Amino acid sequence: MLKKKNLFILIIGYLFIGSSALAFSISPLKYSAVMSPNSSKDWEVKITNNSNQASNFTSKVFGLKQDQQGRSVLEKNIDIAENWFKFPLNNITILPGETKTAIFNVEVPPNTPPGDHYLGLTIEEQGEGALLAQLATALKLQIAGEAREKLVIENFSLNRKIFLIKNG
Repeated sequence: MLKKKNLFILIIGYLFIGSSALAFSISPLKYSAVMSPNSSKDWEVKITNNSNQASNFTSKVFGLKQDQQGRSVLEKNIDIAENWFKFPLNNITILPGETKTAIFNVEVPPNTPPGDHYLGLTIEEQGEGALLAQLATALKLQIAGEAREKLVIENFSLNRKIFLIKNG
């Protein structure tokens, strides 16, 4: 019984005192904006290093979609808008307890058609280890312009039969 108790105390002590686990947080968690073709904007994501050691972070942009269960999924090359981003400072070193800002610069090309783009502005922890974290700020980016919708009825059918009776 004493050995189990000592082992339990050792594990708890390691997790709370001696752990060099890396942790960080970002803000904001989401952005929503409307931009015009041939315009640019800087998006800022604040990174706070909550760990007890300096950490390196990089910025990336992924397309954002939902899977069959409604969960958010970040994937590369699913939205053309992923290619519109540049990173003025893509490798950021942050000391313990310090907060720095990552810049995501977007340049919307001329003649971009109107529509919505769903993206993840991600901050990825760099280093060696089995578990390196990646957090994302969701961005709903709407490109302004006149949207034209076209509806064509290809097939029209009724589930029930309709009979018309003439009186007279």
